[in-house]
Amino acid sequence: MSEHLHTEVFTPPEIEIDTSGGATGQVRFSHSGKETLNSGKPLLEQAEEAGLKPEHGCRMGICFSCTKVKNTGCVRNALTGELSAEEDQEIQLCISVPVGDVDINC
Repeated sequence: MSEHLHTEVFTPPEIEIDTSGGATGQVRFSHSGKETLNSGKPLLEQAEEAGLKPEHGCRMGICFSCTKVKNTGCVRNALTGELSAEEDQEIQLCISVPVGDVDINC
């Protein structure tokens, strides 16, 4: 009797984020005291460019390991386009793009 092994491989879609201008404001990482001009990139990338090393995993919004509290400001979810302007709200750094001034507890 012969046995066959069947496998499947799934990969999440690549996140395409438009960084072609329009980014305004400052991004403040309040825990570290770092601040940078908003480049329009996801907050995880901006934090890394500012010299921070926030915890992260998948970089595509699946694992939630990059979740931090947004103190103030507005972010856009790069996957859904949804805007979040509530204060003291948990967001995922890897898929959150700042819209204007944003203060993150990072």
